[in-house]
Amino acid sequence: MDAICKWEPHIINARKLLGKQALILPVVDIYREDFYFVANSPETLKRFLKAIEKGEEFIQKDREGAINIVSERLKLDKELTVLIWDEFNFRLVLDQSIIISLEDEARWAIREELVDEEEVPDYLDFIYIDALEEVKPEAVTIIR
Repeated sequence: MDAICKWEPHIINARKLLGKQALILPVVDIYREDFYFVANSPETLKRFLKAIEKGEEFIQKDREGAINIVSERLKLDKELTVLIWDEFNFRLVLDQSIIISLEDEARWAIREELVDEEEVPDYLDFIYIDALEEVKPEAVTIIR
């Protein structure tokens, strides 16, 4: 028996090659991928966040249209895009798990001596929360 640990499109390609011999073990909710944004001014950030919020609303209202756009823009097979779409959670959020992840990564980097710092920084000093609170207040759940 052989096994692989992969992500799309490799999973669907392996499934096509192996047919009924493929056994896919679901890994829902064990991994979260966040994207962080950096802007040069509060106004730029607010405009950007409003655009992201509009995109989120579009994805929720027009699933098929969103899938078409993504598969065309990224040159993905539409079948693949449909198959994996529900594995993604498209949400604009700023929650406590982001702080926890950043702190965990900092502890790891310090322990492995990958950085000169000896203490985990206070990441709240680096996050401008006001912009998202103005655009979408319910998306902010960071404990301050």
